Amino acid sequence: MDSQRPNIIFIMADDHASKAISCYGAGINHTPNIDRLASEGMKFNHCYVTNSICTPSRAAILTGTHNHVNGVMTLNDNINKHLPNVAKHLRTGGYRTAMVGKWHMGEGPAHEPTGFDYWSVLPGQGDYWDPEFIEPRGGHIEPGYVTDIITDKCLNFIAENRNTGKPFFVMCHHKAPHRSWECDDKHKHLYADRPIRVPETFTDDYKNRAKAAKVAKMRVAEDLTYQDLGLVQPDGGSRVGERVVQESGSSQRKIPVDATRLIDKDDGTVFTFKSRGELAEFKFQRYMQRYLRVIQSVDDNVGRMLDYLDQSGLADNTIVIYTSDQGFFLGEHGWFDKRFMYEESFQMPFLIRYPAEIAKGSVCDDIICNVDFAPTWLDFAKLPMPNYMQGVSFRELLRGKTPADWQQVAYHRYWMHNDIIHEARAHYGVRDQRYKLIYWYNEALGVAGARPGAEDEKEWELFDCERDPLELFNVYREPEYQQVVKDMTRLLEQKMQEIGDEPVHPPLIIGDRWRKAGPRTARTDHETSHDRYGDRSIVMETYLSCFKAAGSLSVPGTCIQRRHRKVKCDKREVTCGNCERLSLNCSYASGSVTSSKPQRLRGVRACASCRDSKIKCSGTAPRCSNCKRRGRSCIYPPSKRPILNLSPIISSPDEDEEVCEPAISEEMLGLVDTFFERIYHMPSFAFLHPATTKRRCRDGMRHRALALAVCAIAALFTAQNQEDATVWTQEAEQYIWQNLESPTIPRLQALLLIVRYYMEAGRFQRAFMLIAIAARSAAAMRLNHERQDLDAIAEEVRRRIVWSLKITERYFSVGLPEFELCPFESIYLQLPNSEEEFSGTDQPGDYGLYSLHVRLENVRRDIMKLTRAVALCEQPYPLLAKLIQDFHQDGIELSPLQITELLGNPWLPRRILVIISWHQSHSAPGVVLDALDPDYVAEAERSCLKHSIAIIEILTNLNQQSTNRLLLEFDIAICAYHATRLLLFISRFGRAIGRPTLEFASSRADLCLVALKRFYGSSALVRPIIEEMQRSVRAFSQQGYTPTSPPLPDSNEPTRDDCEEQLSSAAKTRQRLAIHSLLRQAEFSNGEDDAEETVPALQNNSEDSTTSSDVQVSTSGSPSIRNELPIDEDQEPSSSVNNIKGHIVSGSNQQSYFYTDSTLSPSMSEQAENLQFPFSLWFGQSDHDRLYDNALPR
Repeated sequence: MDSQRPNIIFIMADDHASKAISCYGAGINHTPNIDRLASEGMKFNHCYVTNSICTPSRAAILTGTHNHVNGVMTLNDNINKHLPNVAKHLRTGGYRTAMVGKWHMGEGPAHEPTGFDYWSVLPGQGDYWDPEFIEPRGGHIEPGYVTDIITDKCLNFIAENRNTGKPFFVMCHHKAPHRSWECDDKHKHLYADRPIRVPETFTDDYKNRAKAAKVAKMRVAEDLTYQDLGLVQPDGGSRVGERVVQESGSSQRKIPVDATRLIDKDDGTVFTFKSRGELAEFKFQRYMQRYLRVIQSVDDNVGRMLDYLDQSGLADNTIVIYTSDQGFFLGEHGWFDKRFMYEESFQMPFLIRYPAEIAKGSVCDDIICNVDFAPTWLDFAKLPMPNYMQGVSFRELLRGKTPADWQQVAYHRYWMHNDIIHEARAHYGVRDQRYKLIYWYNEALGVAGARPGAEDEKEWELFDCERDPLELFNVYREPEYQQVVKDMTRLLEQKMQEIGDEPVHPPLIIGDRWRKAGPRTARTDHETSHDRYGDRSIVMETYLSCFKAAGSLSVPGTCIQRRHRKVKCDKREVTCGNCERLSLNCSYASGSVTSSKPQRLRGVRACASCRDSKIKCSGTAPRCSNCKRRGRSCIYPPSKRPILNLSPIISSPDEDEEVCEPAISEEMLGLVDTFFERIYHMPSFAFLHPATTKRRCRDGMRHRALALAVCAIAALFTAQNQEDATVWTQEAEQYIWQNLESPTIPRLQALLLIVRYYMEAGRFQRAFMLIAIAARSAAAMRLNHERQDLDAIAEEVRRRIVWSLKITERYFSVGLPEFELCPFESIYLQLPNSEEEFSGTDQPGDYGLYSLHVRLENVRRDIMKLTRAVALCEQPYPLLAKLIQDFHQDGIELSPLQITELLGNPWLPRRILVIISWHQSHSAPGVVLDALDPDYVAEAERSCLKHSIAIIEILTNLNQQSTNRLLLEFDIAICAYHATRLLLFISRFGRAIGRPTLEFASSRADLCLVALKRFYGSSALVRPIIEEMQRSVRAFSQQGYTPTSPPLPDSNEPTRDDCEEQLSSAAKTRQRLAIHSLLRQAEFSNGEDDAEETVPALQNNSEDSTTSSDVQVSTSGSPSIRNELPIDEDQEPSSSVNNIKGHIVSGSNQQSYFYTDSTLSPSMSEQAENLQFPFSLWFGQSDHDRLYDNALPR
């Protein structure tokens, strides 16, 4: 082996605080093996992480770059495997490389480890016991305790490498001691006999600190779960504890702060508490015991590693490093977890042994960061440091020498603002050897996993870490620290400029120019900072004024009017030239630069009329140019700028014109809020922009129709003000009819809501007519085209209106071209943006699901075109298998555990809809499938069965786990309807091995019915589906029926009449409508005024009376189907199983054939376009009815 270049073993734990290593002197535990690295090498007291959270820290270590460069800024980001990293450089430079243990930077081909000769990593967080490992050959389970297994793998790699003649680089990444702290059996009783010292800041009240410290949800006394502490979690809802989603993906409940009785899950020990303080201390002791026990296994395995190196003769030429991916709170400030720039979280333990260069027992107080690790390894490996790396080798520090230009500064930036688990706020800052400056900017900035919130609560913190090591006193505004504030802010901006990070805080001003950051400078003593930074003076008062609630300090000698307009002032006495020209009250006229309020000649924003019309507003007062030209009122909204303190500017073209009175009452405004809290998350209502709609509902009479429609929908779905809802809908509709010739965006939005109201209320005929008016209105406003001249929100509203119109229209057109109002070919719009971009929601989890739903509509169109063509085939169709394969892609499953997690997510209706739609399957005629490989057909049947059961299980789990009635889309009920019918049919007539029993199918169908009745109990849309499913279940549950074959056709030559009858039958088959078709439920008349009876348009017709199942009007007003099955006199007719001839019957043998579409990709659109048959957007909606024809004998 090359003796001139050392081996490198990098051991990294997860969440290991420095205080939990005994050589750091906290005295809470004993880690003799890890301490060996300190006693035989060097201990760093000031090693810091650049982003105190797992995934970003690992990316910084691997690449030697900050997170804004490597792209891994939050837990939700994955590393790009094509990025250069230190392992690739070492491998190219002759090292054998290995990565073992926790990876946590993404899985799959795009994110797997690269640059390693060997890698075996845990998926995600991994498991403590019997963990799964992912390797290039795939995943597998390894029995045992994870810390032991990771060490075994590393030692095996080292042993195998000994005879290669090459040095090795091993990254040994332990899972421990990450939450939820499951220890090895041999350590279960450690620390049980003595209490662990409670930190003096455990009951911190967070006074004199940024608000972020108080709102974070990571307190030991409040936010630990039953699983965290190894306790039994009782059954129950919120009374048991608040639900919380863990990083591991499991959903747990927090232990209530007033719990009086807890039970150990291992031995059943019962703990009782008389006060909250007693419970809080128990939680701390329990937390620390579990945490330290897990660390003991890590220490044991570090000892195994060191012993092996000694025994194999590798110790002298091997660098061994022990660290953690960041620090961790052990009750300090009452917290667990990390994320913050406060010292316990910010500081990483760092111990290193290399006998050839590092003196035993040495200690380094210089500052290093995790981005410095990779350059240091390359330095020892005698390889050049690539220019993309942002760290610096600290090899000289290891030799006990501090370079004169060494940067004594650490930079930190936490990006994952308001994360869903701990609600930690985004911040950045710097620390030198005495002071720490933090800026809480509190913005999501569009990064993955960050959520909006608290943007108006930006704050600065400055800590004197020498005088206040516990960081209890923010001295940012203390007079004696103002020079430190200047110096540290300058240092922060210099560092951000050096690494290319973009500041979001207001910059410092020097004289009349923005200050530019200077070059990198070593910092060894704060008292010399003024000399290092030069004699440039900073107007600190101006800088601090950025954070005042009102008013702004002025620069002497500048007119206040010019200052607010940021233009040059000529400083003329009495009145400056610009103020005189514009007839403004110059501040010089009053003798004081601060006594005169600034005047504005423009409105603070666009006026309401221009904003509604989506046109540019001149912003001039008292009336903008557009309103003045059109002779209308010009109303400006109130200013959001507190320094101006302006009132709304209201002008009128007419002296006597009054301001519009409020559109709706306070009670109705509450319904508007309810709409956006509970209903807006359904895809059908995603065309409303929350902030704009709420403002319009509170506006004058111009938007009354929209306000009334929103309230009506909210009342309908929440069962409030039911009688008023009908009146509101009628009034809103009347207003739209009165302004029919002048459509606007708000009125079109109101019309779509009215259509949906009538659909839910069962007034399908009126909804059918009004949807056509909506389509014409959209076409008149050319909403199907992009408008680049509009702002992003206005443009997105236009897109969403058209896509929502298309989705709603599909319920009526069901793929028949004569009823289609806005075909995809006439829509020239981009897909919708994510909800975070559109509404700025602080509720994450949408992740572009609405856009995915729209894409799914396009795929459904192609699938339904294929389905209709295949259903009408009377001869083999050999291309079917190829077309299906073009559709088929892997999709996503939804386990009960994931459903539990989703229950707290407001975007659950969208997620459920997309996943269930992916599972939907279809049928095909026997004449087509007879030409296919029987094995392929059998596999298709099994696939259909799998997808149908998946749909039913998702709905069943959702019903069983949800405590409140969820609002779900109509489409989900349709998917459930088809899944139930397919499952029932396969159970009786399926040919694949292992098909379910009839009892199983009936029980699943009953569970699905229970779910639909609960979620859609009062919906007129779903009522026919539920009734039809009930009849299907009853029919298939009857015993003794056996399938029969239809009579064979006559051998006579077809006559002209026969041909015409076949053409007529084909036309009727093409127009056959499913039970869920709203056009079928509309019950339109046949167009004759004197008709005594009305029947639904486009009735189901068959070739002869023996196979007919005509739609009739039942006594309840809902459509029902007459079935010719033999039934008992006291039993209702069953209609779900009839007329299967020509669809799955071939000759005298009855067979079932199916195919699946499991897809979200329109990959076969081009092929499907070549097939000449009508459009259809629903999966098998016209043909699944025929699936059950003749399934049971007459």
